[in-house]
Amino acid sequence: MTNKMNEQILERNPSLASAKDKLAMLTEGSYCIHRSWGFGQVKTYDEAQNRLIIDFSDTGHRDHPMDPVFCVEKLELLPRSSILIKQHNDPERINLLIKENPGELIREIIKEIPEEEISAPELERILSRLVGDTKFKRWWTKAKKSLIQNSSIAVPKRATEPYALMECHIPRESELLEAFYATKPPHKKIILAEELLSLCSSGKSIEGDLSKALDTLSEILTDGKKLTPAQRLQGMWVRDDLAKYLGQEVQELPFQAASLLHEKDLQAIAKGLAPNGYGRFLKLLTQVHSDYTQPVLELLRNSSGKFTNECVQLLLDNNLQAPLVSALKRWLDERMLKAPIIHWAIKNRRSRRLIAVIEPIMVPALLNAAFYAIDEEVHQSTGNARIQLADTLSEDPEIIQELLALANTETARDLAYTLLMKQGFNDLTKRSILARFIRLFPSIQSLISGSDDSKSSEGQLIVSAESMERRKKEYEHLVAVDIPNNKEAIAIAREHGDLRENAEYKMAKEDQGTLMARKAQMERELGQAIVKDFSKVPSDTVAIGSTITLKAQDSNKEYQFSILGAWDSDPEKNILSYKTPIAQALINKKIGDALELDISGQTETWVVARLECWRF
Repeated sequence: MTNKMNEQILERNPSLASAKDKLAMLTEGSYCIHRSWGFGQVKTYDEAQNRLIIDFSDTGHRDHPMDPVFCVEKLELLPRSSILIKQHNDPERINLLIKENPGELIREIIKEIPEEEISAPELERILSRLVGDTKFKRWWTKAKKSLIQNSSIAVPKRATEPYALMECHIPRESELLEAFYATKPPHKKIILAEELLSLCSSGKSIEGDLSKALDTLSEILTDGKKLTPAQRLQGMWVRDDLAKYLGQEVQELPFQAASLLHEKDLQAIAKGLAPNGYGRFLKLLTQVHSDYTQPVLELLRNSSGKFTNECVQLLLDNNLQAPLVSALKRWLDERMLKAPIIHWAIKNRRSRRLIAVIEPIMVPALLNAAFYAIDEEVHQSTGNARIQLADTLSEDPEIIQELLALANTETARDLAYTLLMKQGFNDLTKRSILARFIRLFPSIQSLISGSDDSKSSEGQLIVSAESMERRKKEYEHLVAVDIPNNKEAIAIAREHGDLRENAEYKMAKEDQGTLMARKAQMERELGQAIVKDFSKVPSDTVAIGSTITLKAQDSNKEYQFSILGAWDSDPEKNILSYKTPIAQALINKKIGDALELDISGQTETWVVARLECWRF
């Protein structure tokens, strides 16, 4: 668009006077992006109609007239040097850079910026447009690792720093070696040494004294100060591999890695390792411990993700399938299965190699364990992280049916009620999962409607509607207030330091145990509760809902009380739960019946004198 055309637009649209810079970008042949129609190319300006003519040919909107004010305010206007335009005009070249040379792609983006630097958020915004939102996160994770090897781009060390072009290219290996000697924290030296080793393995020629670096690494590992056992072990592996690269005998180095595996807390070491060290750690464990089955099984029980697979793989490779299956079944029976192991079992249940291991625990009890494990993770979590197991149960269309294949109606009902009482799913997800229960067991529909007369009398609790509401509110307060407050107290106490000597932490954890036990008890009782209407009871027979007047046979003393639901007991108002011994002795008695009762510590013969219906 010429200056004259700019003047024409401004004359017709005075409100654009404050946006001259953006308006100037709308030249003939320039590009813009419409949120719905994608790429558009400016063709011309129709002065008579006061419309810019823009070709959105990719989506079929050719020569589309648009209000200049809308274009300036709503369209994304692209400078001619934009990488997005290059991708549109030459997709083959740009897509090749995305796939094979992300460093050069980013160089091309930065060099078109006058300052030759760009903030991380802006760079990520551009790259996500190039790569696509669905693929960007994984692609960017790999791309950032490759940028470390690119000495022509300065990678920011802090979130506030920009990506920038380097004025002079310093070889990455020289940077690493210099940083290795300049860095003081031992764990950071280990990371830098590992990067150096990676460059050596890729064939890079390192200019510098690697033998001196090896000696330095050996010193900090032998001393071991300021290093966790996991960091120390990882460092020893880096040191040993560097020694091999330099042609030295690893066995002659001081303090061997195997000595660390005599530590009692193998679990802490495993949790501190990077995933690429899991296999090496387990292999070393088999070399150090002649009977390694139980240590590996215990590591497996508390494992997650890739480490779970590595533990199982080791056991199967060494013909230890039988103890593995036995352990999984025992953990299930003893309610010791944690969410990551349950998730692993569900995700791998169709694996040919693992089916014989997993099939024995694909039973209704595993679903129950999953509900409790998810609930436990919700209460232990201090953030809003998603729980993988919960996502899998809700998204896998077949898992509920498979786990309920051996269930009877009563078991399925109990599991459905457990689901409704747990906090790991929102209401919509609960109903979605419950719908799968109902397809297999239609009677469970009553859990949604609120009526549940199909429960067996064994183990049920008869309660009034009023006491049911009170108990539900008490439960809701427990899970919405008491347990979250306890979780926060644990988090605060944990920040105070050494947990072994932290009295506040111990007290908070003890409170957690009490709260979780109370929660489990209330869930069990709420699951057993049957709401009954006590307004209609027999007039001549004692029942739940009766107000009874007893007369002592010898002294003619009278005693009046009411028998109500399991949670209605109020001794001050002479209201007894039907579960009490006195109530149990009286139920089904008729007017005129006599029986011996211990009332107020004195046993006498009492006669049922009058019966009335309880009125709230």
